[in-house]
Amino acid sequence: FFRMRGATDEALAWVELALAAHSGSLARRDIAIGLASIRRQRGELAEATAELETALRIDPSSAVAGYNLNLLKVESALARGDYSAALTASLELTRLDPANPLPYFNIGVIYDRLPESRQKALEAYREFLRRGGNDQYPEAARRARERIELLNFELNRR
Repeated sequence: FFRMRGATDEALAWVELALAAHSGSLARRDIAIGLASIRRQRGELAEATAELETALRIDPSSAVAGYNLNLLKVESALARGDYSAALTASLELTRLDPANPLPYFNIGVIYDRLPESRQKALEAYREFLRRGGNDQYPEAARRARERIELLNFELNRR
């Protein structure tokens, strides 16, 4: 509720209260995941990462924590310009949630930034659309279609 209103300070205070009441349990795992989401929204990526790692220590099989941790790795790596680490984390996202088209779009963006990987970018954008990106992420789909058109032109020009 607080996060939807942008009131991350209040949300953080309530989550920290819940955290104190549920140390070491699966509820604590869920609280850590929620806290990570708030911290990510606030731009506190290191703290968000630490919360997700805590959730995974409590429950190593938590798909939500694992997925969100890899998503944070992608964001952090892209912010640093570390395309190799961003690609590795994005590929892991496709393994963790193969039905989700968004990681394929991100893979396309990463490959697109590497001139020698334009064919791979084209394939990733196509995979994003094939897996339902049009319906779920219309703005990303528009951009993917634009990039596919341009990449086809560039690759056929050679």
